[in-house]
Amino acid sequence: IDVRPVFAQAHLLLHPTIYDPFANACLEALASGLPVVTTRQNGVAEILEQGISGFVVEEAGAVEELAVGVRWFMAPDRWKQASVAARKVAERFPVERNARETLDLLLQVAAVRRGSPSNRR
Repeated sequence: IDVRPVFAQAHLLLHPTIYDPFANACLEALASGLPVVTTRQNGVAEILEQGISGFVVEEAGAVEELAVGVRWFMAPDRWKQASVAARKVAERFPVERNARETLDLLLQVAAVRRGSPSNRR
């Protein structure tokens, strides 16, 4: 599904997850210039600048904190700055980087497995 038309109509992405190693939806939103409001349990929280490219709260059930994050980006000037910042964050994580780093990790795991005594005959 092409989410670009949906993101083009949005103001931000609210993603209050209980657990997500690194939500692709958040990265896609950032690349579309949307600030992301999410939880600490989302790996994307590690790349967001609080109040700049996104807003991170401690847990998904923290409804008032999530609302603060959403309201934070409602100011037009703040949203414009956040949109630029969001795109810059996303530019650091192109799909080519993801593929390269995943392949590197798989090759490292394969090398360790080949070298382990339990795999030698």
